[in-house]
Amino acid sequence: MISPSRAGAHEIQEARIRRAPDVLFRRSGSATILARLRGTSFHGLEGPASLAWELLEEDSLDELARRLVGRYPAMSSWVDRQLPAVIRELLSLGLVVRVDPG
Repeated sequence: MISPSRAGAHEIQEARIRRAPDVLFRRSGSATILARLRGTSFHGLEGPASLAWELLEEDSLDELARRLVGRYPAMSSWVDRQLPAVIRELLSLGLVVRVDPG
């Protein structure tokens, strides 16, 4: 499972992100399994990270955070502490991509 760190996310705060087009995913209970079409590994998201993946469309980090907290108010602490690190890790794995402006 992807394990987020508590590091900041200044480099992704303003970026617009979306799921990578070559990623397949399946929800199973409170977890989501992710796999790239051309890859050989699988990645898992649990609990709040799985919900963030489910809600991710083409968003900035702030937009995604607002939507998560709006839908699941009890997640506000997790969103503040963990969401930036989860998104940064998903970017590093190529599971989400930055959207070019314009």
